[in-house]
Amino acid sequence: MPKIKYKARRDIPDAVRTLKTLDRHEIIRHILNKYNHKVTVSSINMWFIRHKDIYEELQNELKSTLKSIEAEVESTLFEKGIFYYIGYDGRIYSDVPIIDDYIRGKKRKQTVKSKTLKGYIIHLREFCLGIRPHINPETQKKYRKEEWEEQKKRWKREEVPDEDIVKGIDLKKHGWVIRHPERITIDDVNEYLDLMIEHYPNVDNSGIRLALRNFFKYHDIKGVDQIRGRKHRSARKYADL
Repeated sequence: MPKIKYKARRDIPDAVRTLKTLDRHEIIRHILNKYNHKVTVSSINMWFIRHKDIYEELQNELKSTLKSIEAEVESTLFEKGIFYYIGYDGRIYSDVPIIDDYIRGKKRKQTVKSKTLKGYIIHLREFCLGIRPHINPETQKKYRKEEWEEQKKRWKREEVPDEDIVKGIDLKKHGWVIRHPERITIDDVNEYLDLMIEHYPNVDNSGIRLALRNFFKYHDIKGVDQIRGRKHRSARKYADL
């Protein structure tokens, strides 16, 4: 049987639909593996420019696909007591297999403190959802000063009630699609950071970047060093940590 030759009009859209991404590097790898044909980022970009109608069609298809995936993911995965919960021993646990494996592995290797691990899991959930919750300012008015300090300490050990949370940052308003923790990629992280820089430029993202780097390293996902971003400018010489 003769080997199928590469044809851009057929194979670039096919790669996009198969991979569910417009990432040029992913498309290049797909074409090379399937047809043993080398293409470049610039050649794919030029093809998209010349076939703008196909590019827009693929964009709309991907948005529709991602929205259906989001609906599936959103239903129960991020509910309290499933993505993570705090046990009677004060340690963090999860009913999501990939998160549970990560927690057990880190505890077994004892490479990170329990408090730090809890912070990583909370940051992972915030990343997947594209939100960064804050305490409702009205909540503080319920407490005297000394009671408020005690309440904040208590919330570090327990869940904050829903009525006391406001979504200070919500990237879904700016096109973010909820990610499943089993399908996070480096491109997802950089898209998240680009949206944060564009819409919330004064927010420090170092905590989420550290959490994702640690999560990726544990699962041997390549490209950890590609996770871009800086701390708030007040960090000065430590801004690139």
